[in-house]
Amino acid sequence: MANSTKNLHHDGAPIISILMKPSKIKWITGVGVFVGLWTGSALIASDNPPSGAPTAGQIFETMRENYATLKSYSDSGQICTALDGGTNVTDFTTRLARPGFYRIQWNQPDSSDPGTHAAWSLGVSSYIQMGTGIQRQPDRDVSLANLTTSSGGEVATVPTLFFNPQTTDWADKVIGLERLADDKIGKIDCYQITGQLETGETKTFWIGKDDFFIYQIRTEADPGVLRAAWTSTTGHPVPGPDVHSFSSIETFTNIAVNVKLYRPDFVPSCPMFDEQINR
Repeated sequence: MANSTKNLHHDGAPIISILMKPSKIKWITGVGVFVGLWTGSALIASDNPPSGAPTAGQIFETMRENYATLKSYSDSGQICTALDGGTNVTDFTTRLARPGFYRIQWNQPDSSDPGTHAAWSLGVSSYIQMGTGIQRQPDRDVSLANLTTSSGGEVATVPTLFFNPQTTDWADKVIGLERLADDKIGKIDCYQITGQLETGETKTFWIGKDDFFIYQIRTEADPGVLRAAWTSTTGHPVPGPDVHSFSSIETFTNIAVNVKLYRPDFVPSCPMFDEQINR
């Protein structure tokens, strides 16, 4: 795994040569991969790390519990999704604070719907902005659930762990966890564990040994899984040439936890957002 990760990077940045048509990846949700160098600094470690040689299940559960202890969390990053030789890139930032403040902002410059998109709340109402404009959400949980059907769902990975650590759909569906050889992401020593979703995708996690944050997730799907996903979603066989493979790379940078965040931190960086929420 470590070698294949390095092959996707040059001087710490993803190499992207062919831009993927967004229509080819819209139907694949809940599939994500985290690869890249971490450049921030985590400010806390887990209060109750597993002792001795922890199992994959212990590492995974300690990671989930760790996010639940945080008062605030922020990061920035990039998602690179690849399917049959094409790629699609999403840049994102995340700001989270209890009890109910959040701003998840992303941009897909190479998609059919470029520009800034966001989901946010200043502690009361929840909103999502995409190509159809700003839409008020019934509550935070619905807003985060809707993120799984926009931007591929990857931008909701940490927010769902932060707010709902014991009811996170994607985490609950990872089965057959196994521990692989320990690895490094940049200078961060990580546990490496792998498992599968019920739909067949293979997920590999790099979890910090000192702080139990996720630094990398690789998700891969073979042709059979892709054909089944397409048929399940559309009710029809895959049109045109057969698909061959899928992977996605998500990079987290500038991670900071338990620092004080302010109201402007949760306002998306676009004038139209200010106009909408201040009505």
